[in-house]
Amino acid sequence: KFSAEAFIEAKWVDFNLDPTIKYNATMHWNPKLYILNCLGELKQQIWYNQYSISDYCEKQGINGIGSPAFGFCDSKSNNSSLKTIGSVILERRRMNGSFWQTLNLKHFPADVQELTISIGTSKQTNEIKLIHCKDKASSVNIKCFVDSQEWRLYKHITVREYVRDSVFSEEIFPAVDFTINAARRPTFYFWNAFFLIFLITFISLTTFSIKCHLNFNRIQSTSTLLLTSVSFKWVINRSLPTVSYMTSLDKYSLSCMILLCSQCIW
Repeated sequence: KFSAEAFIEAKWVDFNLDPTIKYNATMHWNPKLYILNCLGELKQQIWYNQYSISDYCEKQGINGIGSPAFGFCDSKSNNSSLKTIGSVILERRRMNGSFWQTLNLKHFPADVQELTISIGTSKQTNEIKLIHCKDKASSVNIKCFVDSQEWRLYKHITVREYVRDSVFSEEIFPAVDFTINAARRPTFYFWNAFFLIFLITFISLTTFSIKCHLNFNRIQSTSTLLLTSVSFKWVINRSLPTVSYMTSLDKYSLSCMILLCSQCIW
């Protein structure tokens, strides 16, 4: 899991809502957005802003709701001047909490992880379509990243629009994923894991300086180094999550152990 603070803005047009009537989320149409991958209860603040279509287009400097800069697509007409009666509703929410994310540790410690916030709705695809608004680019505040000593956070954000199936029925719902990448800084593990395992394995080459007829001394020295390598691997595993596959560090340490075993047999 990971913790984050996010700001989300949703925008839609309600042609049935007169701009003189104040918008009410419980009485008027609402997309009913929520976070799909949150852990526990999120601390969030939600507020709404309402504009008439003409005032909003004038404020944004666009021709109408059919303009690509508006981010709204009217499939029934390409004329941007049509349907100017109604309200533009902006839903803004600021949230802070924890989100679950499946990590891929195959390349640990030089791994790059995806951190995703998934936004869904309780309305089906025949009622609503979630579209990423491209007139306002999403961004990441790297200066507020608290784990910068261990991770490197990238500015690029990947947006994916998709539909998800319901677990209990055949209904399908739209959803949007916002994903950023974080790369682990591997310097600590290179010096405290890879390099120390390399030294243990490299020292084992000194057993070849022992004369061949002194087999007991050779086996004793190599076995000691092998047990040291096994003990060191157990220490490293305490700081790693339990996964069902081998990481790059596991492959490296096991390869060194196999080399030590081969020296014992030889």
